[in-house]
Amino acid sequence: MKSALGTIRQIMDVSPSAMAFVDRRGIIAAINGPACRLFGTSKLDAEGRPLNLVVPQSRIENVLADAEPQRYHISLSNESFLASAAPVFNEEKEICGAVECYQEWAELEALTTELEHLKEHNRLLEKILNTAHEYVAAVNPEGLITYMSEETALRMGVDRTVVIGEPMKKVRSDCILHRVARTGVAQIGELWKVNDASVPVMALPIVSEGRIEGAVAKSVFRNMEEARTFLRTFDSESGRVGRKARFTFDDIIGASESLVQAKELARKAAYGESPVMLLAESGCGKEIFAHAIHFASRRHNGPLVSINCACIPESLLESELFGYEDGTFTGARKGGRVGKFEQADGGTIFLDEIGEMSPFMEAKLLRVLQDGEIQKIGARNPRKVDVRVIAATNIDLRAEVRRGEFRKDLYYRLEGISVKLPPLRDRPGDVDLLINHFLPLAAAKAGKSIKGMDEEVRFYLNQYDWPGNVRELLNVIDGAVCLASQPFITWKDIPPHFSERIKSSITTWNPLLSEKDPPCTSTSPFQLHVADRAPNGLEQLERTAIQKALNCTNGNKRRAALLLGIARSTFYEKLRRYGIHACASDIAASG
Repeated sequence: MKSALGTIRQIMDVSPSAMAFVDRRGIIAAINGPACRLFGTSKLDAEGRPLNLVVPQSRIENVLADAEPQRYHISLSNESFLASAAPVFNEEKEICGAVECYQEWAELEALTTELEHLKEHNRLLEKILNTAHEYVAAVNPEGLITYMSEETALRMGVDRTVVIGEPMKKVRSDCILHRVARTGVAQIGELWKVNDASVPVMALPIVSEGRIEGAVAKSVFRNMEEARTFLRTFDSESGRVGRKARFTFDDIIGASESLVQAKELARKAAYGESPVMLLAESGCGKEIFAHAIHFASRRHNGPLVSINCACIPESLLESELFGYEDGTFTGARKGGRVGKFEQADGGTIFLDEIGEMSPFMEAKLLRVLQDGEIQKIGARNPRKVDVRVIAATNIDLRAEVRRGEFRKDLYYRLEGISVKLPPLRDRPGDVDLLINHFLPLAAAKAGKSIKGMDEEVRFYLNQYDWPGNVRELLNVIDGAVCLASQPFITWKDIPPHFSERIKSSITTWNPLLSEKDPPCTSTSPFQLHVADRAPNGLEQLERTAIQKALNCTNGNKRRAALLLGIARSTFYEKLRRYGIHACASDIAASG
C-alpha cells in the first residue's frame, strides 16, 4: 500500500486538476495542491481526516461500497464542480481506496464548447477537402497514413477507413511521402499515375515548432489536361507579360514520315535566330509548333507572346502590337499600354494568321524586322526590341505575293525558314496515335471511365480525310466521350452530324461486288489501281478482293474482314485457302 500510495502522490503532485485519495475507510491519505486551494485547507490539516468532512457533498463512501466509478455535481462557495470518483485496487484485486477529481463546471462548459467548435471546424475542413476534388493524403513520420480525402481514396480504389494507419508505400509503391516525412525536403511537380492518368502532385513536410510531424501530398488538378487547361486560361493572349512555352516537341503526337520531317526541320530551326514561317491548314497545330520551337531555342527563358492577327480589328491591331502612350486618344488606358512586341522583348512573338494583315500593318511589321525597333502610338522616339518572329498562315502567301496582295519584301523577311505542317489526311497511322493519346484525357476531363474505341469506329475515322485536321478529331473524341454510355466508344456514340459527314465522304465499298477501287486515302501506304483488277474467274476475283482489302487496311485482318462484310472466321479460311499472308510487304508484292 505504501509503494502504491507513493506512486499516487507523484501522479497527483504533477496533475493540474484538484485530486484527493482516500483509503478503504474514506480517510484522506493524499491530497494535492490544487485541491487544497479549492477547499481552503492544507495537506497537513486535510490528510488523516474523513473526506466527507472536507467535502461534505462527496459520495466517496458509495464508490468504496459499490466498487464502481461515479460522477456527480457538488457545490462549493456558490460554484459548481463536477466530481469524478473511481475505486483503486491492489495487486490482489482488492479495493484499497478511491480517488476523487474535481473540475470547475464553468471551465468544463468552456472546454465542451471549444471541443464542439473544433469538431465543427474539422467537419467543415473535411467537407471543403472532399468538395474541392483534390488529391490530399497525409502520413506521420513513420510513413503511416493519417488522412486521405474521399476523392483520393475513390481514384486509388481504396477504402479510406481501412487504409488509415497503414503504410503509404503499401497503398502506393511509388509514393514519396515517407521520404518527405523523413527528410523534411519538399517535392514539387511529382507525377502520380492514377487510373492511367498522370496527376501533378506536390509533397510538403508538416512542421510544428521546428519538428517534422509528417508530410502531406496534394494536387489541385486530377490530370495533366486539367493543368494545361488552367495554364491556357491563366496565360491567354490578353494575359500577363512573360508567358512561357507550354508545349515541347514531345507534345506533338504522331509518327508519320511527313510529321517527323516537319518536327525535325522545326527543331533545327529552333536553334537559330532567323524568322520561322509555319505553313499549315487550320487545325494542324501551328501554335503547338510555335511553342515547341520557342522552348527548344536559346530564348526559352524569355517570354513567348502570341497574337492572332485575324481576330483583332485592323483599327486596334497597331495598338495591340506596338502599344500606345498615355493620353494618345480618348478612352485609352491610363498610363498607356505595352504592346505585344515590347512584351516579347528578349523572347519570341508568334504572329498567327499573318496573311490577314492590312498593307499598312505589313509596312509597320517590316520596319520591326529590318531595324529591330518599334514605335508606340503617340511616342516621339522608337524603342529597340530584341524579338524573334514566328509567323503562321493557312493561305498560300506566294500566290498572294504574285497577285500583289502581300508585300514581297515582308514575305522574304518572314520566310527565313519555312516549315510545312502536314494535314492529318497526309499523316498515315497518326489518327490511331492521336486517339490513343487524347481519348483518356477526354474521358478524365468528362469524369468517365472510357477504356477504348471500337475497331469499326477506328477504321472509319482512319478513312475520313479530316478537313478540320487534328482540331476536328479532338472535337469528335470529346463529343463521343460525352455521348458514350459504355466503356468502349461505338459508332452510335459518334456525334450524329459527324457520322453523317463521314457517310457522305466515304463511299461504301465491297471489293467482291464493286467495280470501283476502295475508298483508300493517304492514310494507307498502298495505292490501288483499276489495272490491278482480276482478269477473270471467281476465285481470282476473290483473291484480288482480299489482297486489295488488306492493302487498304495496311494488313489489318479484322478491318479487312469488316471492309469485305464477311465474318472473320470466313476471312481467315479464305486466307488459308489462297495462301495469302497479311504481311504488308507480301501483300504489296502479290498485288
